[in-house]
Amino acid sequence: MKSAPLAAIDIGTNTFRLLIAEIRHDPQSSIPEIVEIYSDRTITRLGEGISKNSLISNTAMERSMAALKRYADIIADHNVSLTSAIATSALRDAENQDAFLKQAFKETGLNIEIVSGEEEA
Repeated sequence: MKSAPLAAIDIGTNTFRLLIAEIRHDPQSSIPEIVEIYSDRTITRLGEGISKNSLISNTAMERSMAALKRYADIIADHNVSLTSAIATSALRDAENQDAFLKQAFKETGLNIEIVSGEEEA
């Protein structure tokens, strides 16, 4: 028996990753199997120049939004039932993280969670 597809987005400092998978339950086993349906990796350089002024640049924002919009379309095409989008260091450290999160939600419907450095490790 298989579940509806699930998606995970890793929003990293240089690269975004998308994984769509389904969980299959075999009645003969107590351990579910995670089966990859789709994966993608996009270099966005979100953190480009962030150490200089603690801001995500407009060009990095545009590249990142383009990647997230493409991911949202792919997720919709796969009829994903649940999506988890997690951001790490670059977004955590950016003074304009709220603007990024609001724009991402407005353009894609994705609620992005920023994890702490401890959780990231």
